[in-house]
Amino acid sequence: MSRYYTCMNYSIKDLQDEVQGKDIYLIGGGKSFDPETHIPMLPVSRVVTLNAALGDFKECLAVMWMDSNWYGENTKLIREQRPRYAVEFTINNQRPETRNTGRIRIRNASCSKCDYTTKREKYNVCGNNTGCCAIDLLDQLGAKTIYLLGFDCREDDGVSHYHKRYKNHVKQAIYDKNFIPCFERLSKHISTSRVVNLSENSRIGCFKKSSINNLLKGEYK
Repeated sequence: MSRYYTCMNYSIKDLQDEVQGKDIYLIGGGKSFDPETHIPMLPVSRVVTLNAALGDFKECLAVMWMDSNWYGENTKLIREQRPRYAVEFTINNQRPETRNTGRIRIRNASCSKCDYTTKREKYNVCGNNTGCCAIDLLDQLGAKTIYLLGFDCREDDGVSHYHKRYKNHVKQAIYDKNFIPCFERLSKHISTSRVVNLSENSRIGCFKKSSINNLLKGEYK
């Protein structure tokens, strides 16, 4: 049995111990990510998946999501794929961290505005999408470098994700109007040298870009 599994008693401080000073691979849903090619090259102990991307990983360090309904709808998926940590970004008034719920709750302090200038409590995040929240949190936890895979923010021919686990694709107008500006605001308040986007044709232009082929060559392990 894998040692990576969701444990009721893990806390955000436990996750920080595993992230701090490490290279972390953050997996989004963009079409540039190819599970068959890329997963064998990744150290699963340092992979964090966003939302339904979890379905392609038999093991990973963590799954993170923002939709309040996602956990209830995907409890079985989490149980089967066995990430070590399950992290929910919540905008309600629950405590930032809650034990014994099957996941760690992190407060999203400014969901609609992506206002990173607002004074926040430790571990609070900002963002109108899971990717921004995840980068924000991993930066706070002291990740050495955050490598983005599948962070395209691009719709092509009515398709926005490499997998088919979403009922509706994300329209380009939503990416351009809402999500991309949030990444740009985030980039002004974190050390962008610690974030590398391995999607060369990504519409997110505020982070350093590199080729996913460098990952395949072992450059980023």
